Amino acid sequence: KVYAACTHPVLSSSAEKKVEQSKLEKLVVSNTIPLGNKKNDKIEVLSVGKILAEAIRRINLNTSVSELFV
Repeated sequence: KVYAACTHPVLSSSAEKKVEQSKLEKLVVSNTIPLGNKKNDKIEVLSVGKILAEAIRRINLNTSVSELFV
C-alpha cells in the first residue's frame, strides 16, 4: 500500500483526478488551505484547529509550545 501526506494541499485543477486514478491508497492533508467541495475518497483532510488553538493559548500564557510538536 502507498500512502502520501502533505501539509498545505495546493491542488491544481487536475490533481484530484490524478490522485483518484493513482495507486495511492490515501493522501492525507491538513486543512491549512481550503479544498472547497472536492469529493475524493482517497483524500483525507485532518484539522489543525485543536493544535493551533492550544499553541495560541500557550503563547498567551507565555508557556512553551515546543512539546506540542514532539
